[in-house]
Formats: sequence, C-alpha cells, structure tokens
Amino acid sequence: MKPESFPLVKTEKPSAEERIHHPYSPSSLQTREACPKFQQRGGPVHEMAITGTQQHDAVDSETDDPTLADYRAFAVTECIELCQERIKAFPGGTVLREEYLPVDDEVIVKDGKEFKGTTAGYLDFGIVSANGKHAEVLDWKFGNNLVEEASNNLQGIAYALGILKRFPNLETIEVSFVMPHADFHTNYTFTRSQFADLMLRVVTVVRRAQEAQKNPDDFSSACPNNSACRFCGLVGRCPKVIEKVIQVGKKYAPLRVPNQVTPTLVSDPKDVKIGIALADIVIVWAEAFKRQVDGNSK
Repeated sequence: MKPESFPLVKTEKPSAEERIHHPYSPSSLQTREACPKFQQRGGPVHEMAITGTQQHDAVDSETDDPTLADYRAFAVTECIELCQERIKAFPGGTVLREEYLPVDDEVIVKDGKEFKGTTAGYLDFGIVSANGKHAEVLDWKFGNNLVEEASNNLQGIAYALGILKRFPNLETIEVSFVMPHADFHTNYTFTRSQFADLMLRVVTVVRRAQEAQKNPDDFSSACPNNSACRFCGLVGRCPKVIEKVIQVGKKYAPLRVPNQVTPTLVSDPKDVKIGIALADIVIVWAEAFKRQVDGNSK
C-alpha cells in the first residue's frame, strides 16, 4: 500500500526543459576539485536518474506519484515529513523549494552563453528562520552510493553560499543530505567565521576547472581517480588514465606482470577494494577508448 497523498503545494518551478544548467553546477564541484580536467560524459539519461527526478518532483509538490514503486513512494514520504517537521520548527520562516541560487554576482561565459554566479543550482529544500540568522539546507539523494559527508560536501556548501547571498545576515547554516534508500543522513552546521573560506574554496575549484578547459589537448592538470573517471567524457583519451591503466600490473604486489592482472592472486581485502575500484575505471576507459578509435577511423 502506498502512503497517503499530500495536498498540492503550488510553486513557481521551472520545467526540466526550462531549467538553467550552470556549466559548473554544485553537483559537479566535488569531482572537479578531484580533477580539474573533468568533463561530464554525455549519452542517454540513466533509468535511475529518471526515477530519482520523479521522487524529487513528488517531494517538491508533496503529492503521491502512482508510478513509483511502494518503497520509493515511502522514501518520498520520509522526505516530505522531514520538510514539514522543519517548517514547524521555524514558525514564520522563509521556505525555499527548487530555487535557483547563484553564490555571487560573477558572470560565467560558456559556449557563448552567460550564467550568473561562479556556480549556481537548484536547492531541494531550504528554510531560513524568521530573524534571518539561521538557515537549513536539505538535499535528497535517492540512490544507494553514499555521498561525501556534509562538512566537506561541495554541493551542499554551494547551496549554503547561495542562501547566504540571498540572506546576508545569516550566522549559521546547517546542511543535510538525506538518503532514504541507503538509510544514511549526514549533516553539518557552518558558521559565519567559515563563510569566506568556503567561498574561496568554491571559486578556486571553478577557476582551476576553467583553466584546465582552455586547452583541450593539455592534460597536465588531470588527476585520475575512481569517482571522477567513471563519469568523465575524456577518460578514453586522457594520457594520465592511460598511464594508470598501464601500471595496473605493477601496483599491486605480488602481481608483477605488467600486462595482466590475475584477480585470484589478490588476497588482501584492502588490495581487493582498491583493485575493484580501479577495475571500474579500466572498464570505462576501455569502452571510451574503443569509441575514440572508431571515431578516428571513420
């Protein structure tokens, strides 16, 4: 049985087609910090992403989506109830839902288009106390892969800075990530003394990414890592990744043969974990490399 429906809350929310997609969006900052050369891989939208968007929309409108499986509908209910709980905790507060929040007045030009803010994105849910001194940011994650903890999560930090721009008298901002399907919730409260450093960090990430993109053939700033490479559109031709792949056989004792890795020889749990993560990169690299070769041969 699905949870009961909630009354519709009408908001001025742009459709998916109308949304502004900032080229250095908050959701990309963690990956860009790890590798400034990161470029989002294109292709069809994954089914899980489509379902996640449905769940986000259901939370935002506080309505029951009959197309969602029961366990996904209950996850939506959990988030709706959390919103209602926070609203009750701040009588007279200002509620923000799916609002586009730039962190500053900088104008970023990308592919001939102008975007306001060094970074900017759509906040899932936020509330600012009636006196304008405290704010809370809640972000829903309906996947199973755990996100970076809130104290170091650049997406949450960017949303916090976006609210700070709108409400400059804020003294504290609590950022929470809620993952109902993973039974995971991480939160952290940032204070005014941290705001300037947080802004510097975000601006630095974006500036480094901009510099890295000026020369498409310069991969000197690339930093191969599992979290970035799995979703990067450049992984098939990045020389840093190729070097990493070639060195696979040299990195894990007792595997000494440079041209092959035999999983049956890996026994240490730590090496197994690292090896599996690296294998993910190798698979993506191999597929991208084939596409690159096929494209060049045409």
